[in-house]
This record gives sequence, C-alpha cells and structure tokens, in this order.
Amino acid sequence: MKHELIQARANLALARQGYDLLDKKRQLLHRELTHAKREATELQAAAAKAEQLAQTARALAVAEMSGADELLDMPYLQSNDGSPPYSLHHTTASLDEAYVRVQEARALANKYETIQSHVNQLAQRLNKTARRAAALQHRQIPLWQGRVRSIQAQLEEHARDELARVKMATSYCGGLR
Repeated sequence: MKHELIQARANLALARQGYDLLDKKRQLLHRELTHAKREATELQAAAAKAEQLAQTARALAVAEMSGADELLDMPYLQSNDGSPPYSLHHTTASLDEAYVRVQEARALANKYETIQSHVNQLAQRLNKTARRAAALQHRQIPLWQGRVRSIQAQLEEHARDELARVKMATSYCGGLR
C-alpha cells in the first residue's frame, strides 16, 4: 500500500512537471507565433507595395514598348544570376525597370508565403501543445491527486484500526495482571 502511494506521488510529480514544461512551451510558441504574424503582416505590406510598383513599371514599359507586359509574365524569365534573360539591344530602360520590379515583387510574395506557412505550422503546434497541457491539467493531475488522497485515506484508516487493536490488546493484557 505504501509502495502504491510512493508510485502515485511520483506519477503526480511527473504529471505536474510535464504540465509545467508544456505550459512553458506553449508560452514560447505563442510568442514566436505573435512575432511571425507581425513579420508576415510587414511582409504582406511590403509585397503589396512592391506589386504596386511592379504594376506601375509594367504600365510604363507597355506605354513605351508594346508587348512588354506579356514579356514580363513569361515563365522563361527566370534567371539564376539576377540579370534579365532577354536581349537589351531592342529594349528600353523602362522595360528593365519593370523586369526588376516584377522580380522583387515575386521574391517578396514567395517570402510572404514561406512566412505564412511557418505561421500555420506554429499555430498547429501551439494548438497541439495547448491540448496536451489541458489534458494534463484537467484530467491526469486531478486523477493522480485523487489516487494519492485515496491511498492516504486507506493508510490512515489502516493505522487507526491498528492503533485500536493495540489499545484493545493492551487493555486486555492489562486486565489479566
């Protein structure tokens, strides 16, 4: 019976320690999520501004050279070294500017999508951690507390019964003398 009490107390201490760790993890994830959301909001604003500049640059390029908008939206304009993958001989500076602005807007949009994906993953991890912490706090810890109380009550009752037996035995033996 005492061994069960020791084991129940150890399990209760472990559950409390687990809850404390999960609560700290939840708080850290919440802070990181808040920071990531703030960064995503800033990136979204920057991406919107870059897209607006890219649209303006496209309009200028279209005004100077017909077909520039189609040229900028072509998928083969992906260049690894950052230089425009088209001939500069028959183009204007506005087309070059439009190309650079579109590439900047695309880069910011890609970065925003990456951050948004990170935010979603953090939110999922935060929900999972919060569920685990709640399960410990509202189910496991009360379960082990009840088990400890029950075992302690049984041990106290057993000790009282033993004390009563000892008293009866001493009173019975005392009457024989």
